[in-house]
Amino acid sequence: MEEEEVKSYFKTFGNTGKSYIDNRIKLVKIEASEKIGSIATVIFTGFIVGMLAFFLMFFLSIMAGYFFAEYTQSLVLGFAIVAGIYLLLMLVFWIWIRKWISKKIFDLVTDIMLTDIID
Repeated sequence: MEEEEVKSYFKTFGNTGKSYIDNRIKLVKIEASEKIGSIATVIFTGFIVGMLAFFLMFFLSIMAGYFFAEYTQSLVLGFAIVAGIYLLLMLVFWIWIRKWISKKIFDLVTDIMLTDIID
């Protein structure tokens, strides 16, 4: 009789442990999918905003090129001025802003990934 109780106890304990492990695995999957969803949302939103900014800058660049072309009486020189402005902006971005943006992106992803751990 006592041996049956011990077997029953270990069987119940084993089932409880298995259930606990299964639930922990499900919880990890849910948390991972939530974090991946958050990161995907940030990436998708950034992509849409980036595309809209690209088209805005594209058409503003064309407008600026024609403006400078009219001012300098040379279509080539007008668009060369716009290209030079972009070259200067690219150099400024490469030298100073690159580190700041990389840190912001790193902080954003880290914040998303560690939200549950810190709170």
